[in-house]
Amino acid sequence: MSCFNAGGKSLLITFALPPIRKIIHLPSNESVTPGHFHRITLLILLHIDSWESSITQQVIDFTIGKDSPLSPEEKSSEVKLARNIVICKNCTIFSCSLNPRCRKNKPAYITPRFFPDILGHCCLSLGCDSRAKDDRRTATASVRVPWNTSHLEINDRAREVINALMACIGADPETTTTEDLDDEMEDYQFKCYSYPNKKYVPNGAAPVSTFELYGWRDFIKHILVEHYEDTTLLEDYVKLVHADTFWADDWFILEKVLDDGVFLSPHFMDLPCESYYRGVRRHGLTAVTDNVDIYAREHELLPEQRSARTTEGIGIVPEGHPLRATMEEE
Repeated sequence: MSCFNAGGKSLLITFALPPIRKIIHLPSNESVTPGHFHRITLLILLHIDSWESSITQQVIDFTIGKDSPLSPEEKSSEVKLARNIVICKNCTIFSCSLNPRCRKNKPAYITPRFFPDILGHCCLSLGCDSRAKDDRRTATASVRVPWNTSHLEINDRAREVINALMACIGADPETTTTEDLDDEMEDYQFKCYSYPNKKYVPNGAAPVSTFELYGWRDFIKHILVEHYEDTTLLEDYVKLVHADTFWADDWFILEKVLDDGVFLSPHFMDLPCESYYRGVRRHGLTAVTDNVDIYAREHELLPEQRSARTTEGIGIVPEGHPLRATMEEE
């Protein structure tokens, strides 16, 4: 069952498959043995392959276009390239949608998506049905629907950013896949010099300067939220930080996670757009469970209170350190 869920399908959908329903409805006096599941396991694996092939084709059609002159093999290679970034409209919020008087309509929150992780994005199995009577639906009448690309959008600025990032690190957009970036950038973090340093006084001690480091995926989010309309060349305000510097003895990463922090749990999130506050209240969740809950970073918290479970790091660096050489402090 778990391998089927990894393919992106709900466990309830798995139970609806005829061979599994047949086992579920066996007489209570009949024993169920591993032999009953042998054929089903093979069927589920075949079903996963078929499903993934189907939705991959949907992504190819959306990203590259049905009328593309490329061969099927070339399309399969093209869709894997990191430059084919898309965003999810369902969980991307622009400032004008929050405040119509906002002068600049930039993302307040954005979710860039790449292949193949886009296949598992939960919003792509959501639809709207005002007639839905299921108690689990949200106030916006979101219901589960067959996987589709209706929430995806090609964002020109996002593609500019990913191409600029690859140029900054010397990667070829024509050949670099998302997995290539994951491998190549494993030991690197990005520092944004245009984002101001912050003064922080730890427990009444002497003030220190804090800054943030980002993995390449989180850095794209940072650029799209904080510098959406910025035309400055990326290399003019970005520094690539290697792990050897990242873990230097003369500065450190703040890793403490508060027990009373805000966190999400897949165990009570029926639909991804449901409020985690509702889930916390309803389920009485009071503590973060490792490998189960996802800690949600809160920007208003002090640096040592933020989560270190993402690729984003919060660093404190002393006076005179090279990483502070060109930084403007508040």
